[in-house]
Amino acid sequence: MRPPCLDYRCPLDWSALAGAGATRHCSQCDRDVHDLSALGPVRAAEVLERSYTERVCVRFQTNRFGGIRFAAAALAATLAANPALADDPNDHGSWETETRPGEGHLPRVSENMGVVMGALDRTLIDTQIKAEMLQFRRAYTKRLKKKPELRGKVTFKFVIQADGAVANVSLKQSELDDEVLEEALVEVMAGVSFADSPPRGKGIVIVSYPMVFEPG
Repeated sequence: MRPPCLDYRCPLDWSALAGAGATRHCSQCDRDVHDLSALGPVRAAEVLERSYTERVCVRFQTNRFGGIRFAAAALAATLAANPALADDPNDHGSWETETRPGEGHLPRVSENMGVVMGALDRTLIDTQIKAEMLQFRRAYTKRLKKKPELRGKVTFKFVIQADGAVANVSLKQSELDDEVLEEALVEVMAGVSFADSPPRGKGIVIVSYPMVFEPG
């Protein structure tokens, strides 16, 4: 997940805030401050979604690829709190957020993801990609403004390298027939990182991942 753009960097130390856990309270501005890295991808996405309509205060750690670094415990808690992700990779309900007029729906996974080769848990791959669904939707919504009827299924193919970086991203199938959007979607997928949970045994993983894009 890519980090948000910060309008202001607060000088207060995290340890000076009231409370414990992933959300603490700042008495100076009377606001809650959320640790995105500790929240995990689902709850972090929910917090960032609120930034459309209200001011939110966050902190986060970044990995070497510039994305938000989620704690291993947060990823495990995400799967525990959303068992459908483990039982059915197509279940999108836990990730759904409100769609405003003129936006596209969050992309949905249209069929079982296929890990062609490699040693990395399927649900972990699905969790990391779904954490970026807002980024995919932003790219789609931007293009919808020029092509309101744009919709269709795409299937990504990419490699997760031994260090967790995503490489060789391509669309092996696309119904969009829109080169601008297709290039933007490939760029978003290339920004997904598995640096905190790379493939076991220093190998690679080849992934096929389908999404469906539909207007709101």
